[in-house]
Amino acid sequence: MNTQRSNSVPEQLTKREVAEIAIRNAIEAGLYRPGQVVSQRQISEDLGLSVTPIREAVLVLTGNGIVERHKHHSIKVSEIDERRLREIFSVRHMLEEEAVRLATKNATPDLVKKLTKLNRQLEIMSAEDDPAEINPLDRAFHRAIFQASDNAALVWTIDRVKSSFPMYALWGEAGRIATSVSEHRKLISAIESGDAEASAAAQRRHLANGLEALISYLQRTQPPAE
Repeated sequence: MNTQRSNSVPEQLTKREVAEIAIRNAIEAGLYRPGQVVSQRQISEDLGLSVTPIREAVLVLTGNGIVERHKHHSIKVSEIDERRLREIFSVRHMLEEEAVRLATKNATPDLVKKLTKLNRQLEIMSAEDDPAEINPLDRAFHRAIFQASDNAALVWTIDRVKSSFPMYALWGEAGRIATSVSEHRKLISAIESGDAEASAAAQRRHLANGLEALISYLQRTQPPAE
């Protein structure tokens, strides 16, 4: 798999930063699964990047707990458990609800139009049931809201927290995509109304339901602890 560099990646990023984003995206999309061991050479071939920036990116990702160092220049994708998920989502609640409040105060008709279009695309893609297509649309939807907060540090932090676990798992539960689309509609409506607290409440419910879907997926797919 040769992952093209995203158009959303700024040109001023270093090679190490590009590699870090590419590896995060690969894990989030399910190319590398929790518990999987993969060599840095294989990552280089999969992502079309040289080994040196990948090696540097691995050091950063290891420090963030997303991957673990393994023998023979390999990495192991960190396992996901319910406790870690709950910790991550607790942080997401604080960050994302505030971002949504700020975005609502700054919302324009163009933002509402963009969100509606993205959500419609997600609704159409729900029939495909392909995480590789669905996940980028869902990310684009929420990122458009977060960017409207006009707080670059907040957007950056949210992006790092969201990338600390594989989002593809969210779509593993039947009906989750349709539910997410419906929740997005309520969020769009609250943003359009200009009610910051209603928007934050809609995001809170969206995250809570997403966490429930992820935990259900883990319980269904992971073997019981010995």
